[in-house]
Amino acid sequence: MDTRTPHGFNRTELLRRMGRVRGALVSRHWHARILQVVIGLWLALSTVVWRHSPPQRVASIVGGLLIAATAILAGFFDRLRALVGLAGIWTVIATLTMPASVGTVVNTVYSVVVVLGLCMLPWSEERLVRQFGEERRLYG
Repeated sequence: MDTRTPHGFNRTELLRRMGRVRGALVSRHWHARILQVVIGLWLALSTVVWRHSPPQRVASIVGGLLIAATAILAGFFDRLRALVGLAGIWTVIATLTMPASVGTVVNTVYSVVVVLGLCMLPWSEERLVRQFGEERRLYG
């Protein structure tokens, strides 16, 4: 089956020529990684928006930057998606175990729920092409 990109290129051949790192960037879920980076940066910058206790401020900054950094790496290496989830879980645990305002807890929990949901997106078809060397449809 000859699947072509919007520009008329054969996807399989295109990914073979692009190589491993650039092929990973052609993922169907690149928007998920970008959203995870934005949410991580938001968690780090939210310490400026409303008051955090000093330990909570450090936990939010570290957790947010950790989510953003691992999301960037997960854009290149799909298997690192689990690290984004672990960073999110650590951030929630840190928020729930330290003194924090209701707004901080709600912001962190909702943000991390979105991050965890994005971690669970299936592999894209392009990555299956690169892994198996031929096109296979995800469902069928």
